[in-house]
Amino acid sequence: METTASRELLLDLFEEYSEWYISLAEDYGSLPLSISGIGNNGRQFIYFLDTPLYFIR
Repeated sequence: METTASRELLLDLFEEYSEWYISLAEDYGSLPLSISGIGNNGRQFIYFLDTPLYFIR
């Protein structure tokens, strides 16, 4: 169940992430091809950001 606090936290985290992502392009002239992390279930996830779908195996 979503609460106002969890929604606000999610919005804050998204804003922070967006600023970080934009700064990568400004500072390094390129962006990461993927982002990974650990989900609530303890499993690793990987999001491919700039890879054609036919390339993902």
